[in-house]
Amino acid sequence: YVFIDLIYGIFFLTVTALIFNFFLKLHSPIVLLFYLLVFLFGLKKFFIESLNNIKNKITFIILLSFLPSFMLAGYDSGLYHIPFQTWIQNEKIIIGLSNLNLRFGITSIFSYASALMWFENTFLFVSYFSTCFYLILFLFINEYLSKSYQKFIFGLTILISFPLWSRYIFPSHSLIDAKFGILVIILITILASNFKIWILEKKIIKEDILFVGTLFFLIFTFKASGILFFPLLIFLVIHLIKIKKLSILITPLIFFCFLIIVWSIKSFLITGCFYYPVSISCVEVSWFSIENLNYINEQISTYAKSSFEIINFYNVLFNNLSLLYILIIPLIIYLIINQLRYIKNFLKKNKLLIFLIL
Repeated sequence: YVFIDLIYGIFFLTVTALIFNFFLKLHSPIVLLFYLLVFLFGLKKFFIESLNNIKNKITFIILLSFLPSFMLAGYDSGLYHIPFQTWIQNEKIIIGLSNLNLRFGITSIFSYASALMWFENTFLFVSYFSTCFYLILFLFINEYLSKSYQKFIFGLTILISFPLWSRYIFPSHSLIDAKFGILVIILITILASNFKIWILEKKIIKEDILFVGTLFFLIFTFKASGILFFPLLIFLVIHLIKIKKLSILITPLIFFCFLIIVWSIKSFLITGCFYYPVSISCVEVSWFSIENLNYINEQISTYAKSSFEIINFYNVLFNNLSLLYILIIPLIIYLIINQLRYIKNFLKKNKLLIFLIL
């Protein structure tokens, strides 16, 4: 599936940028040269192996390519997203950085990839990078959910309900709510659709575990609320051990545990907490501020409640119709083109039958 390749690409980009920042500023020549070489290698691999896989998805890509021209920075980009990215562009990791801006502690791993893609207040490439998440959503529906009408209707429901889990915010290149929601929807859908095979029939392979692990890692590191999915992860790990799949679990488990440790060390160095703003993970070091922690938790709680309080009929029908149009119209156009292609192929194969009917 192309959408899986894209998710792995985002995973690679964010994780490597995170690790680089422990030792180097992200706009150092060494880092930029590394990603240039990766890009050239990936481009060669794309033309050799992947070009044929996306030919029938070109409609999605062309239609969504217009989305970056409408993207804005987002309402809190200047509050902490862009300032944090400016710091990591020009400095390696700084101990106690959250004391300069208490919201630096809740920045996403997405910021590490975004910081690589803008220079001198030009954010076009960040917009294209953000558009990849919407492309992933469409490809997920097309490649994974279109195998049956039931799954496809579920996919349409995801699109129609999109504003609910993106907090009615127009697509922007800094806000991560929609991106986080897309990853969560994919994870839950894949687990639900494979429940019978993976859980009941006990048929699961290492590639499945790696992909699910990648989704969990991105969810944990995109938003602090991703920790709410931790009990689900524990359940899956215990189940795999119970059905004697430890041999295929051990390598992915060690790999993702290592990455979580890296993320936790980053969080600790910046805030004094291993998973900010979870208070139980905090340590009384000199750069830790209990006042900042309490304030952030209070603000998160208040904003989570107010987000639902402001949702009303007017918002649903009028203020956010543009968001629904942007998401649904490309899919409708794609479906029409696909149906025309199907009808054309049917007519070619059944010329004699049509002649006899006429």
